Amino acid sequence: MRYSMAVCAFPFLCGLLLLIGCHGGGDDVAPSSDSGVVAVDPSQEELLGDLNGNGLPDVSDAIGILRIVVGLDPDNPLADCDQSGAAGVADAIMVLRSVVGLAPWPIGSGGGGAIAYIGFHGDEISPTEDIYIMAPDGRGQTQLSDLPGEKSRPVWSPDGTKIAFTSRPVSGERLTVMDADGGNQVSIDIVQGTLAPVAWSPDSSRIAYENGNQIWMMNADTTGPVQLTQAPGSHSEPAWSPDGNTIAYTRYDGESIEIYTMDADGGNQTARTEVGDARSRTPVFSPDGARIAFNNVEKYGSVWQVWVMNADGTNAAPVTDFEFGARVDAGAWSPDGNQLVVTAIDLPTGHLCVLDSDGGNPLRLSTNADRGAAWSPDGSRIAFSHGLRIYTIGADGSGLCTISDPNLGVHSPAWSATAVSPAAQR
Repeated sequence: MRYSMAVCAFPFLCGLLLLIGCHGGGDDVAPSSDSGVVAVDPSQEELLGDLNGNGLPDVSDAIGILRIVVGLDPDNPLADCDQSGAAGVADAIMVLRSVVGLAPWPIGSGGGGAIAYIGFHGDEISPTEDIYIMAPDGRGQTQLSDLPGEKSRPVWSPDGTKIAFTSRPVSGERLTVMDADGGNQVSIDIVQGTLAPVAWSPDSSRIAYENGNQIWMMNADTTGPVQLTQAPGSHSEPAWSPDGNTIAYTRYDGESIEIYTMDADGGNQTARTEVGDARSRTPVFSPDGARIAFNNVEKYGSVWQVWVMNADGTNAAPVTDFEFGARVDAGAWSPDGNQLVVTAIDLPTGHLCVLDSDGGNPLRLSTNADRGAAWSPDGSRIAFSHGLRIYTIGADGSGLCTISDPNLGVHSPAWSATAVSPAAQR
């Protein structure tokens, strides 16, 4: 059936290709210079759809895919642009859309799972933020929420079935939980805070969140809220350990900002950082739960660094060495726990870098990155945003792809290992 359809489509598509004209030596339709990210050097990686290897989407590439489909040429894994398992007419169409600028180039190389993110819509004067979802190659971009106000970065439940986020409508703040397809949205009012992301328990049954300068916990359906911290000061940025027994968080007591841990029921609240006269915040557990990455800055300093310590607070040490003007996130652990990806957001250009968990082998992936970084489930790629676009790039710095709709301002990607994207459901 696939062969007969391809034979029928072949003359039509070839005619269309002639009308479009050969694009082989024409304009570069990789991410534009105003995106702030330099297009990938085609010598770094074989790109999906780039059968002739020149780094550009060409009419000749689309013809080559069709020749494979009808059996005139041998199979080529680069022809399978949609990663369906075999070359097809749809793959040739994907290349043609890149040729005429209707789709980004390079074609995304996947990574599994699904990506949730924040997108702007509405008029240019007062746009509205909402939560969207797409496949890792940019297909199936779908709006999930329709709520007023600014949004926090979406957070996937570990089982990939739900997404939680906070929003700030006209007054107050709300925490919303919804299914991965946008259904069954349930919200609760919380005391206005910092639009901080929430934290899911590893079994996806509970959520820890900030409410009125304290850490609370509730069931995934928003029932049964329980206050976990009681001490004076500000308690924020909860992070759940992989075994579900411990929650790390940031506490500000009016003088110092430190990382604390507590049992999942609120017991045994213990300070874990005492990094001299400094401020520590934003804890992130390693995948095995043995270590915690966090941000640290001298009390009157302006240069933030990423530190890593054992989960009990011992052996704390910096793993970055930024020299000036850097405000960084605490980083995201690679799925195997061997690396961290860090976004420096206040440098003149900002940048995204990957380094070993002990600080070794730092590799700058991009000189432009400003919001969030998320690993693909297999650890091969990293999603990040810059200039209201979302990109993915190989963990080795190769294969940069624009995957978001160029007509929609987007940021803050979150990658789920277990969710199924709308494109994959079709």
